[in-house]
Amino acid sequence: MKKIILFVLILCLCGCNYKELDKIAITVGCGLEKVNDEYRITVQIADTQKQGDSNNSSSPVRFKNYSYTDKTIHEAARGILTKLPKKAYTNHMQILVIDENIARDGIEDIIDFWFREVELRNDFYVFVSKNNTPTEVLGVLTQVYPINSVGIRNLIENNNQFLSGSVLTTFEDLADEYVSKTKEILLPAITVLGGSGDKTDNLESSNPDSLLSIEETAIFKANKLISYLDKKETIYYNLIKNQLKSTIISFECSKDKYVTFEIIDSSTDVKIKKNKPEIDIKIKTKGNLTSVMCDYDISKDTGIKQIEKQGSEEIKKNIINLIGLSKKYNSDIFYFRNLYYKKNNGYYKKITDYDSFYNNLKINVDVYLDIFEKGNSLQVIEDEKNK
Repeated sequence: MKKIILFVLILCLCGCNYKELDKIAITVGCGLEKVNDEYRITVQIADTQKQGDSNNSSSPVRFKNYSYTDKTIHEAARGILTKLPKKAYTNHMQILVIDENIARDGIEDIIDFWFREVELRNDFYVFVSKNNTPTEVLGVLTQVYPINSVGIRNLIENNNQFLSGSVLTTFEDLADEYVSKTKEILLPAITVLGGSGDKTDNLESSNPDSLLSIEETAIFKANKLISYLDKKETIYYNLIKNQLKSTIISFECSKDKYVTFEIIDSSTDVKIKKNKPEIDIKIKTKGNLTSVMCDYDISKDTGIKQIEKQGSEEIKKNIINLIGLSKKYNSDIFYFRNLYYKKNNGYYKKITDYDSFYNNLKINVDVYLDIFEKGNSLQVIEDEKNK
């Protein structure tokens, strides 16, 4: 309910009184899919009824979804008005969910339509729905947030802040990547775990049958979805892009035994070699040691140095693997092309086939891990037990 109150306060600050609220439908989310070669739009409307009102005032569900299908996006969007008794107000939209089948065909029409929407702010997040339709995603009832779209927005922001296993792509970012000739598109992928989550039983159970999950990233080539990065690959993508905030990394130090550390700070420097198809990536990370399941003497610098060396090698290995994956799909998701365009434009203009150039681009990776907090480890516990 705090989010509902916040929405109302924001609108009031913008000059909307309750009488005006009673005449508009606040759109907080939208989904787009195709059904038999036609577009289906689903809009999510926040329920702004006062608690004292008779209509669903005691319901834990604080939103309603409306769908309409037509041959174009604009006609489908306008058709929503045949079901919605209030004027749609889109200035507080939180998310846009695009079906993966549409994304594979290309998202030009989607960007063009939303770009022309004059009332719409461009700071809402954009997702690809994987294995589920946007209608199914927007229909899941979440226990923590009474409005589905607000819950999804907070889900991805928390994921990005504390795990770095997702990318944050606003519509502004998407439009920038779309119009650029030197960038490729990446969107977070959202899916529904379990069965249908649109029944109130999902709110009342201590173990919900349905949950929303963001664990993959959709990668594009020429504005078309071609594949996905998993959560681990997305973490290393954020590290290369210098967008990693915090995450957990581990490496196997013996069979089924691991060293785990938390990265709490990192910096990445990417430089091109002038007039050469070669790039240097230098990464510095700082972390806390959180778990040691092998026999390292972490009371001595030699033990810590050994962990730092192996941890650096683990990070480097995964970065090289990720770069190889991007070359496999010929999708320059790291914007290396943009670096050449900005930093060495004369050389860039001589590149006639960038796909071939990217595939043969030499990329040098240097990683340094600094462990400055030992944290808790099995060795420390064993030492205490043996005293």
